[in-house]
Amino acid sequence: MRGAMPLFVMILLTSSQDPVKPSSAAPPAGIQKVWSDSNVDATGSLHLAAGNSALFLTNSVAGITARAKTDGKVMWKVDLPSAAPAVPAAGVVAVLSESSIDVLDQATGTPRWRVELAREFQRPRLWSLPLPERRALYTVRDRFVLISGKQLKSWRHGGTPDWGVVLDGRPTTPIVEQSGALLVGTDAPSLVALDTDNGTVRWQTPLAVAPSFVSAAEDQVYVTGATGGLYCFEPGASSAGRPFRVVPGAGPPLRSGERVYLALMDNSIREFDRECGTQRWSRQLPSRPEFGPIVNGDRLMVVLISGELFEVVRATGERKTGADKPVSGDRLQAVAVDATESVVFTVIGSEQTERTLSAWRSAVNLP
Repeated sequence: MRGAMPLFVMILLTSSQDPVKPSSAAPPAGIQKVWSDSNVDATGSLHLAAGNSALFLTNSVAGITARAKTDGKVMWKVDLPSAAPAVPAAGVVAVLSESSIDVLDQATGTPRWRVELAREFQRPRLWSLPLPERRALYTVRDRFVLISGKQLKSWRHGGTPDWGVVLDGRPTTPIVEQSGALLVGTDAPSLVALDTDNGTVRWQTPLAVAPSFVSAAEDQVYVTGATGGLYCFEPGASSAGRPFRVVPGAGPPLRSGERVYLALMDNSIREFDRECGTQRWSRQLPSRPEFGPIVNGDRLMVVLISGELFEVVRATGERKTGADKPVSGDRLQAVAVDATESVVFTVIGSEQTERTLSAWRSAVNLP
């Protein structure tokens, strides 16, 4: 699948931190905990993002913290509250706050550049907008792209302002990249492809319903509808055709080889044939998936809203042993995936009690 200047930066020596809890012995099969740490800020909303060598936690109260992906130890902190996930890219990490984008060095937290946002791109003080109107920041190739309402604005990773466009509908999906184009679904409803170099529209495919997730391969685009349905069509198609009837997706479709995998809001995961859309298998899960399926060798990992992680065999959908079930009452607060290393990072707990940050990896990928 291919599918921002005055800041207070505090570099923290790892020796001054509370030690990270070593993981307990785990069985040879299933998903294993690599490390965990319960020393996580317990107030404010929390988001995770995985960078080159660091994991970034953004907090709406405490700011941004960088932790080593290998053991979870704190590398640095910056007093820069944010209610959005950090966006790692090419040695830097961008943080979207109420009125600015701050870009920091991934390794040290040193400020690189900052841009004060025009009023139309700032977060309203009274924040009660529906999800499709919320602002979001992405990285596509060598650019950061900010969505706010119907507007998109881009900056080069080095800080140079770039193009801006206004769409005919409000974005309803995350941005994905495909062959030099930026794909985004809108409530027009349609799927729009913009040229990453200048923001011009390459093509636009109308849809029957507003999309919720989109993913892309070189030769095909996969879209889930907000009210259900899975579409598959060629880039630039004049029509998306008839969708395969399914309930709304819980995350983006995943294509791997000749199969397409989808986690659904009815607590299931399903496999479809890439060419004809035939459903190959369907498996029920203990609770609702919070993220799309993750390829893990000959298996798929699924993260559930309960905080549980499960594996299923790709060929058959047979469920394998998952991670330990969280303490009763705890829920998944944030999740990030390092697809290169096949590692899943989770924060489990609640905003009023202790939160635990953990890294998980399938036993089939352990050294």
